[in-house]
Amino acid sequence: MLIFSDAMTHPTQSSIDSSSAFEGAFTLRPRPARLLRFWWCLAHGVAALGVCDLPLALAIKLPLLAALAVHGWSRAPRPAPLLIRRSDGTWAVPELGRGSLRPAPDACYASGWVRLALVDRRGRLTWLLFRDQFEPVVWRALQAALRRPGQAE
Repeated sequence: MLIFSDAMTHPTQSSIDSSSAFEGAFTLRPRPARLLRFWWCLAHGVAALGVCDLPLALAIKLPLLAALAVHGWSRAPRPAPLLIRRSDGTWAVPELGRGSLRPAPDACYASGWVRLALVDRRGRLTWLLFRDQFEPVVWRALQAALRRPGQAE
Protein backbone atom coordinates (compact mmCIF):
# COMPACT_ATOMS: atom_id res chain seq x y z
CA MET A 1 0.00 0.00 0.00
CA LEU A 2 2.81 2.40 0.79
CA ILE A 3 4.24 1.98 -2.71
CA PHE A 4 1.06 3.25 -4.39
CA SER A 5 0.19 6.07 -1.95
CA ASP A 6 2.52 8.62 -3.54
CA ALA A 7 1.33 7.78 -7.04
CA MET A 8 -2.25 8.53 -6.06
CA THR A 9 -1.64 11.98 -4.56
CA HIS A 10 -0.91 13.80 -7.83
CA PRO A 11 -4.03 15.48 -9.24
CA THR A 12 -4.89 14.90 -12.85
CA GLN A 13 -4.95 18.04 -14.95
CA SER A 14 -7.98 18.32 -17.19
CA SER A 15 -7.79 19.94 -20.57
CA ILE A 16 -9.51 23.23 -21.30
CA ASP A 17 -11.75 21.48 -23.82
CA SER A 18 -13.14 19.17 -21.16
CA SER A 19 -13.98 22.03 -18.80
CA SER A 20 -17.67 22.85 -18.49
CA ALA A 21 -16.81 26.52 -19.05
CA PHE A 22 -15.70 25.64 -22.59
CA GLU A 23 -18.37 23.04 -23.32
CA GLY A 24 -19.04 22.89 -27.03
CA ALA A 25 -16.24 25.29 -28.02
CA PHE A 26 -13.51 23.99 -30.31
CA THR A 27 -11.33 24.95 -33.25
CA LEU A 28 -11.15 23.13 -36.58
CA ARG A 29 -7.86 23.28 -38.45
CA PRO A 30 -8.58 21.20 -41.56
CA ARG A 31 -5.69 19.46 -43.29
CA PRO A 32 -5.93 18.81 -47.04
CA ALA A 33 -8.39 15.97 -47.65
CA ARG A 34 -6.69 12.89 -49.10
CA LEU A 35 -10.01 11.50 -50.35
CA LEU A 36 -10.88 14.70 -52.18
CA ARG A 37 -7.36 14.94 -53.64
CA PHE A 38 -7.63 11.33 -54.85
CA TRP A 39 -11.01 12.02 -56.48
CA TRP A 40 -9.63 15.19 -58.13
CA CYS A 41 -6.62 13.33 -59.57
CA LEU A 42 -8.80 10.43 -60.71
CA ALA A 43 -11.25 12.74 -62.49
CA HIS A 44 -8.44 14.55 -64.28
CA GLY A 45 -6.74 11.25 -65.14
CA VAL A 46 -9.95 9.95 -66.72
CA ALA A 47 -10.30 13.20 -68.66
CA ALA A 48 -6.68 12.86 -69.86
CA LEU A 49 -7.37 9.31 -71.02
CA GLY A 50 -10.42 10.59 -72.87
CA VAL A 51 -8.32 13.25 -74.62
CA CYS A 52 -5.72 10.62 -75.57
CA ASP A 53 -8.46 8.46 -77.07
CA LEU A 54 -9.87 11.26 -79.25
CA PRO A 55 -9.25 10.89 -83.01
CA LEU A 56 -7.28 14.13 -83.18
CA ALA A 57 -3.79 15.05 -84.27
CA LEU A 58 -1.06 15.06 -81.65
CA ALA A 59 -0.66 18.83 -82.19
CA ILE A 60 -4.20 19.27 -80.83
CA LYS A 61 -4.01 16.64 -78.08
CA LEU A 62 -0.86 18.07 -76.46
CA PRO A 63 -2.33 21.54 -75.76
CA LEU A 64 -5.50 19.91 -74.45
CA LEU A 65 -3.49 17.70 -72.10
CA ALA A 66 -1.40 20.70 -71.00
CA ALA A 67 -4.55 22.71 -70.27
CA LEU A 68 -5.96 19.78 -68.33
CA ALA A 69 -2.75 19.49 -66.27
CA VAL A 70 -2.69 23.22 -65.55
CA HIS A 71 -6.33 23.14 -64.49
CA GLY A 72 -5.74 20.09 -62.30
CA TRP A 73 -2.83 21.79 -60.55
CA SER A 74 -4.14 25.35 -60.23
CA ARG A 75 -7.75 24.60 -59.33
CA ALA A 76 -7.15 21.67 -56.96
CA PRO A 77 -9.36 21.76 -53.85
CA ARG A 78 -7.79 23.69 -50.98
CA PRO A 79 -8.36 22.86 -47.31
CA ALA A 80 -11.05 24.84 -45.52
CA PRO A 81 -9.89 27.81 -43.46
CA LEU A 82 -9.65 27.82 -39.68
CA LEU A 83 -13.15 27.34 -38.26
CA ILE A 84 -13.98 28.23 -34.66
CA ARG A 85 -17.09 26.97 -32.91
CA ARG A 86 -17.97 28.98 -29.85
CA SER A 87 -19.71 27.59 -26.78
CA ASP A 88 -22.94 29.47 -27.66
CA GLY A 89 -23.23 27.48 -30.90
CA THR A 90 -22.09 30.24 -33.25
CA TRP A 91 -19.13 29.85 -35.59
CA ALA A 92 -16.37 32.20 -36.73
CA VAL A 93 -14.05 32.16 -39.75
CA PRO A 94 -11.29 34.67 -38.90
CA GLU A 95 -9.55 34.26 -42.27
CA LEU A 96 -12.67 35.59 -44.01
CA GLY A 97 -13.51 38.16 -41.35
CA ARG A 98 -16.78 36.44 -40.53
CA GLY A 99 -18.18 35.89 -37.05
CA SER A 100 -21.56 35.04 -35.54
CA LEU A 101 -22.28 32.44 -38.19
CA ARG A 102 -25.09 29.98 -37.50
CA PRO A 103 -25.44 26.46 -38.93
CA ALA A 104 -27.82 26.37 -41.90
CA PRO A 105 -30.78 23.98 -41.74
CA ASP A 106 -29.38 21.90 -44.61
CA ALA A 107 -26.01 21.23 -42.96
CA CYS A 108 -25.65 17.45 -42.88
CA TYR A 109 -23.20 14.79 -41.80
CA ALA A 110 -22.35 11.12 -42.06
CA SER A 111 -19.68 9.02 -40.41
CA GLY A 112 -17.00 9.97 -42.95
CA TRP A 113 -17.96 13.47 -44.11
CA VAL A 114 -19.71 16.68 -43.11
CA ARG A 115 -21.27 19.38 -45.25
CA LEU A 116 -20.91 22.35 -42.97
CA ALA A 117 -23.13 25.21 -44.12
CA LEU A 118 -22.95 28.44 -42.11
CA VAL A 119 -25.02 31.59 -42.63
CA ASP A 120 -25.07 35.16 -41.41
CA ARG A 121 -26.55 38.41 -42.72
CA ARG A 122 -23.76 38.64 -45.34
CA GLY A 123 -24.55 35.27 -46.90
CA ARG A 124 -23.74 31.60 -46.83
CA LEU A 125 -20.48 29.67 -46.53
CA THR A 126 -20.31 25.92 -47.25
CA TRP A 127 -17.48 23.41 -46.83
CA LEU A 128 -17.28 19.69 -47.45
CA LEU A 129 -15.13 18.23 -44.69
CA PHE A 130 -13.80 14.67 -44.50
CA ARG A 131 -12.77 12.56 -41.53
CA ASP A 132 -9.16 12.31 -42.72
CA GLN A 133 -8.74 16.09 -42.32
CA PHE A 134 -8.95 15.98 -38.51
CA GLU A 135 -7.71 14.16 -35.46
CA PRO A 136 -10.30 11.63 -34.19
CA VAL A 137 -11.16 13.66 -31.07
CA VAL A 138 -11.84 16.79 -33.15
CA TRP A 139 -13.94 14.82 -35.63
CA ARG A 140 -16.05 13.42 -32.79
CA ALA A 141 -16.51 16.94 -31.34
CA LEU A 142 -17.72 18.20 -34.73
CA GLN A 143 -20.13 15.29 -35.13
CA ALA A 144 -21.47 15.83 -31.59
CA ALA A 145 -21.93 19.57 -32.22
CA LEU A 146 -23.98 18.84 -35.33
CA ARG A 147 -26.14 16.29 -33.47
CA ARG A 148 -27.15 18.72 -30.72
CA PRO A 149 -30.76 19.86 -31.04
CA GLY A 150 -31.21 23.48 -32.06
CA GLN A 151 -27.82 23.74 -33.78
CA ALA A 152 -29.28 23.91 -37.25
CA GLU A 153 -31.63 26.86 -36.75
